Amino acid sequence: MLDQDSVLTFMTAYAEAFHSFEPQRVAPFYAFPLTMANNDGVQVISNPEALAGAVAGVKQLLDANGYARSDPPLFSVRLLDARLALVGSEWRRLDGQGDAIQHFGTTYLLHAGETGWKIRSAVLHRPEAMREL
Repeated sequence: MLDQDSVLTFMTAYAEAFHSFEPQRVAPFYAFPLTMANNDGVQVISNPEALAGAVAGVKQLLDANGYARSDPPLFSVRLLDARLALVGSEWRRLDGQGDAIQHFGTTYLLHAGETGWKIRSAVLHRPEAMREL
């Protein structure tokens, strides 16, 4: 069933896969091409191979800053239509002492096709931005 609970189940599984930093575990959650945006601009990730490079870059940056673990993300879901959902999230990545090295929000646009929910777009932003809507 395509409801709020199915979106939360999908996003929880996505977060677990993403925190593995293994591109082959993350790729099935996305529909390609995937659009990602942040303050620096917009990037289109066209295929799983390009995603692997992006995931490796994130992991390298985190490792350079002493990354140890991530808090489970917080999600809020808005069903826009029968097969469209907007998901707001708040992510906190921590070093070995438990101090935040990254704290940000991401808003995802999900579409449900024949194989279930897929992330079509992700926008990184201030963590409080989704709470302000």
